[in-house]
Amino acid sequence: MSTSRVILGADLGGTKLAVGRLDERLSILQKTVAPTVTGSAQACLSDLYQRLDDMVAASGAVDAIGVGTASEIDFAAGRIVDSTNLPLADVALRMSSRHGTQYRRSSTTTPPSRASPSTPTAPESASARC
Repeated sequence: MSTSRVILGADLGGTKLAVGRLDERLSILQKTVAPTVTGSAQACLSDLYQRLDDMVAASGAVDAIGVGTASEIDFAAGRIVDSTNLPLADVALRMSSRHGTQYRRSSTTTPPSRASPSTPTAPESASARC
């Protein structure tokens, strides 16, 4: 008997927040898209966490959750350093074992002028295990 893995993914952008449930082949099984809450860092992250919580509640057990954002990330510290179109600067990502899953943070931008030799600058290498 084969057990299918359940993965949640979120794309936190300056205009929209998309959250989806995917199978192990990364086929989208369910998704929601809503305007990004940009009033404050707390409101933006609270909305992200609530939407992930809602998807977990609808999905049951989740094997992994990935979040992508157009922000500069300090992977070692687990912090968003700065964001282009989001109210997120010098904010901790509180995505530990909230649902007993493995969380991954992904940044789609790290300005080359701020990147150190060990800082990932490309999306394909920009994930870090929390």
